[in-house]
Amino acid sequence: MIARAASVAAHRAWLLTLRPAARAFDRALRDPESTQRAVLARLIERNRACAFGAAHRFATVRSIEDFRAAVPVRTYDDLLPWVERAKRGEGRVLTTAPVVMFECTSGSAGAAKFIPYTSALRHEFQRALAPWLCDVYDGDASLAHGPAYWSVTPLARAKTHTEGGVPIGFDDDSDYFGPLSAWFAQRLLAVPRAVARSAEIDVALYLTLRFLLQHRTLTLLSVWNPSLLSVLCRTLETRGEQLAADLRSGALTGADGLPPVVRHRLARRARRDAGQAEALIAMLREGVVRPLALWPRLRLISCWTSAEASGVISDVRRLFPGVAIQGKGLLATEGVMTIPLRRFGGAVPAITSHFLEFAAAGSGRVRLVHELERDHEYVPLVTTGGGLWRYRIGDRVRVTDLIDRMPVLEFVGREDGVCDLRGEKLSPGFVSGVIEAMRAGGALSATFAMLAPAGDRDGYVLFTDSPVADRELLDRLLCANPHYAYCRDLGQLRVATVLHIDGDAHAQYLRHCERMHRRAGTAKLVPLDRFGGWADAFARRPELAS
Repeated sequence: MIARAASVAAHRAWLLTLRPAARAFDRALRDPESTQRAVLARLIERNRACAFGAAHRFATVRSIEDFRAAVPVRTYDDLLPWVERAKRGEGRVLTTAPVVMFECTSGSAGAAKFIPYTSALRHEFQRALAPWLCDVYDGDASLAHGPAYWSVTPLARAKTHTEGGVPIGFDDDSDYFGPLSAWFAQRLLAVPRAVARSAEIDVALYLTLRFLLQHRTLTLLSVWNPSLLSVLCRTLETRGEQLAADLRSGALTGADGLPPVVRHRLARRARRDAGQAEALIAMLREGVVRPLALWPRLRLISCWTSAEASGVISDVRRLFPGVAIQGKGLLATEGVMTIPLRRFGGAVPAITSHFLEFAAAGSGRVRLVHELERDHEYVPLVTTGGGLWRYRIGDRVRVTDLIDRMPVLEFVGREDGVCDLRGEKLSPGFVSGVIEAMRAGGALSATFAMLAPAGDRDGYVLFTDSPVADRELLDRLLCANPHYAYCRDLGQLRVATVLHIDGDAHAQYLRHCERMHRRAGTAKLVPLDRFGGWADAFARRPELAS
């Protein structure tokens, strides 16, 4: 009872630090048009003197129309020369504020994109996270009765720097918050921040479960791809006996390889829990993973639920029966597009954070938040305090409803053929580079080569009309994409396989296009196809199929 009262008091204090931004967002919902004009005006005013602002005549920008005339829609490749200057340590390039760090995400043709972060961008994230978190905890008071687990920063990612000495990656997920809010958040999280700094993914997964198991009163799980929960449950099953032993003794298996300061921080948080150890052993004896036997007070799971992630939700519901699942908004490394709110029954644009525009799918006509139409699809364009100007993020959203003039947006998927089964964000351009690298290295001599999801969508298959001399090379080249490598290391995706096609691969490809109602006469062979079912479309060469 005392522990619960302390948790409730700590949560209340934490939420008090978030209330001002939440109230500001609530006021902004009454007039999204004026709010967005003010956001853009603030961004222009603060960045007139940077190199990008001077080159695009920010001094003459007085309206949204002026801004659009001065700044064309940009992709990452368009901004790359500016980003490279900032990576080398040059100041006042895309923003007048200094770049405090870069965050790494998947690129379109290259292996990775480096997104600049400034203090202004961090404040923009805070202005989006605050209304969401207040809404979550206000909607269910029992969530404050225990700790939470948030997974944002990739597990087992080492700290690195750019060639100019700028850090890459946050030290911790709570760095998205302001200092005071982060201080409270750290004391309310079940898993210590040092776990994410583990050098090996298996150690990070084990230690994550080690600390989660200490908290039988866990109330909230917040992850991005729901498949991470399946991975954790598999680890719980395969390493359950060791976890139980550690819970009895207070030990930290696998932590020996961590730096002494990290081990010391983890040791201070590690506790004995014989009761949880017995509950875990009893579950293992049954032969069925039942997470709620270990965390009976779990109330909410926050994760992706739309597009490719929708196929994993049934597994999450099976593992966590009766636990509420809330779909995440569209939050990317580059910025926050939408946040989920209960009264809207979905996600609404983060209008107090960034300046948001939406290019209509098909026509390309650019609209503002208050101009969006029900049942239409759009591609978001985001302008942020981190230096992304009219940035085409590459996602598609659909307006599912209009409530009090605010559009409710659902993530539909990636545009331009990007495949995102588990968060890996493979693009046709990147995969084309992988195939060409295999050809250049003598590992592939195919005239037909296409990567596509496996039938169970837990990995990829390279369909080709020639033998592959080095199949491990395919996986190594795909792992140049940091998000793909992360999903592979975590076990969310298995190693890519190869299917050697018997007969005329091109003819079989065109016949399957017809069956899928794609016009064979205009069907273009692509290096990456987002859709499954290709294993049944091609005849296998038995001695080489895998």
